[in-house]
Order: sequence, then C-alpha cells, then structure tokens
Amino acid sequence: MCANYRCPSLNGNDHVTQPTMCLVCGKILCSQSYCCQRTVNDEKLGACSYHMKECVGKSGMFLRMRDCQIIMLTSRKRGAYKAAPYVDSYGETDNGFRRGNPLFLHSEMYKRFKRIWLHQEVAEEIINQYDINHRNINFEWNHF
Repeated sequence: MCANYRCPSLNGNDHVTQPTMCLVCGKILCSQSYCCQRTVNDEKLGACSYHMKECVGKSGMFLRMRDCQIIMLTSRKRGAYKAAPYVDSYGETDNGFRRGNPLFLHSEMYKRFKRIWLHQEVAEEIINQYDINHRNINFEWNHF
C-alpha cells in the first residue's frame, strides 16, 4: 500500500518520501512535502494539516508509515510525535525501523490512542508532550 504510493501532485512520477495515513478515514497523504502544500488564508498548510481541516476539523492523528510514528496535530499549529502502537517480540517500539525486527500491534497502546481520539484529548496529549520534549515546539507543524 505505502510502497507503491505516488504523489498525486507530481502526476504519479515520483515516490513520496513520507507517506502518511489519516487514522480517521485511511487516506494516504504526503507528509512534510512541498508538492502537496496549499495556501489557505495566506498560510501554507501541508497535506496532513489541510486534510485534517477537511476530514475532522480541529485535531487529527496520522501514521507515518516509514517511520512507525504517530503524528498528532491541532488547529493551533501544534503537534507531537508518539510511538506507533507496534512493538517487537520484546515489547519495544522501533521508531524508524532501525532494528528491523517484525512488529506486532500492541492492543493496550492501540486502546490508549483510541481513547485519546474518542475522548477528544489530542490537544491535551500534545501539551503533555511539550512538557516532556521541548524540541516539539520548534517544528512548523502546519507544514505536515
């Protein structure tokens, strides 16, 4: 699915370096690519930020498939990275697939993401991540 995904803006001639899936509707988008940026009210929005406004509104959750990470976004140009709910046989996440071990869905982590979404706690989770990791503040999340 993601290995053969081609950017719709580039007429299918180029592979997307960061295909990202919306966890609400399942649509695959470009992430952090200039090819799919759009301008809305004099503000440049990346494909995920633009799709979030169309799909769900003020917050969104996306899976970066080649990094094995969840991106949480809000309408206030804020976001955070979280480890995806996939673990290896030792119960450890593998951000970026560095170890190369097979990964399996971890049901408790999945339930936590599901609860965050259903209880509309995405913005709260992002703020909590800002307290833990100050590097998240420097990202231009609207470009995702």
